[in-house]
Amino acid sequence: MERKEKIFVGTVRKLFNDFVDNQQLVCNGDKVLCAISGGKDSMALLHLLAHRKKYLNPDFYLVAVYVHVENAAYSIERQLVEDFCESIDVPFVYNPIILNDLRNGENRCFICSTARRSALFSMARKLGCNKIAFGHNMDDVVETFLLNSIFHGRNETFKPKTILFDGEITLVRPLMNVSKLQTAHYSEVYNFPKTKTPCGFENISMRYEVRKMLDSLNNLTPAATKNLYKVACTYMQSVNNP
Repeated sequence: MERKEKIFVGTVRKLFNDFVDNQQLVCNGDKVLCAISGGKDSMALLHLLAHRKKYLNPDFYLVAVYVHVENAAYSIERQLVEDFCESIDVPFVYNPIILNDLRNGENRCFICSTARRSALFSMARKLGCNKIAFGHNMDDVVETFLLNSIFHGRNETFKPKTILFDGEITLVRPLMNVSKLQTAHYSEVYNFPKTKTPCGFENISMRYEVRKMLDSLNNLTPAATKNLYKVACTYMQSVNNP
């Protein structure tokens, strides 16, 4: 790895680990289920968590889980993901499900994501995991903030940590302080396997339209995403700490 790449990797790891520490997202004794999709964000998240476990905070359990919706146009190359997980010493679980609600249109993504999340909850209980880690990055936080503001009149977005089921399971998002461009470059540096087959509904959703709008804003000023992220986080902190 060249010096420039080493500096970049060090920067991303510092952003990641500082955020995990400050928000207390992964603690000693935790059993963490890392939800992976085969995309750059979730693969980067898994790699960063595995590095943290190996070098910084070894006293937590880590497992990677992929929920495969058998009747949805979205898949990964399973063997490539299994090999990747083995290379970083993380056990891999493949969990196939059937999507019973086959309605198309704007609700399709919500139906599919709800089914996959429900399967992750079940798998977390089965594996004895108290935390589920999602690979939502800074851009995802801003997109969700804009979606809720524009379409629902609510200034809401993802939180670093969400406690569910009376504390049985906690959702954590350790990548929130890292941008989409950074996770993409991180995956290139480590040459992560390209395993994801895009969903056919990916480019017809409201999130896709908001993503294009955010891209336009970033063309006006490269600081657009970061500035909007600050606004979203400041607002959420004021709500949580009135």
